[in-house]
Amino acid sequence: MPENRKWLSAGFSLPELLITMVLLAVVAQLAMPPLERWQQETRLRNQAQRLVLFLRHAQQMAMSQNKPVYVLSSHTPAPGCMVITFSIHCSCMSPTPCAIRHSQQFQLFKGRMQLLGSTYTAVKPAMFQALSGLSFGHAGSFVVGEGSLQVKVILNNLGRIRLCTPADPVTAIAPC
Repeated sequence: MPENRKWLSAGFSLPELLITMVLLAVVAQLAMPPLERWQQETRLRNQAQRLVLFLRHAQQMAMSQNKPVYVLSSHTPAPGCMVITFSIHCSCMSPTPCAIRHSQQFQLFKGRMQLLGSTYTAVKPAMFQALSGLSFGHAGSFVVGEGSLQVKVILNNLGRIRLCTPADPVTAIAPC
């Protein structure tokens, strides 16, 4: 009878615990790539939303100040430099007195997120018209990304700002 009590209080054996730990490690390794992709997509969506808010801020400023507002961008030599200004002659790299808002104030591009490209140039920047906030004649897009994931922020002639993904699909953002 004492031998039966010994088996009841023994618990798990060492091989059983090792097999369980190995199985848990394998399952955790299988879950890592989707988790990393999800984190990268979340960072990209947040980045794109910050850029949309930056553009909407410029649009609101054009309507409230009754002046045309320009959004100047540069992806070279300083990636992700953007300014909101009343002057088309302001530069992203120039001293801040001409800039009303600067991308560094809004922490637009953090970490590995970058402004990869834009249809806007120094000659034809993004612009919102006074009082109406329209962007007539200044439609275009910005491309923000990290690695293979990219999001395009599109500004149409009516001042509507929308998001789409040009290449790899990103969760909760429509394809272009």
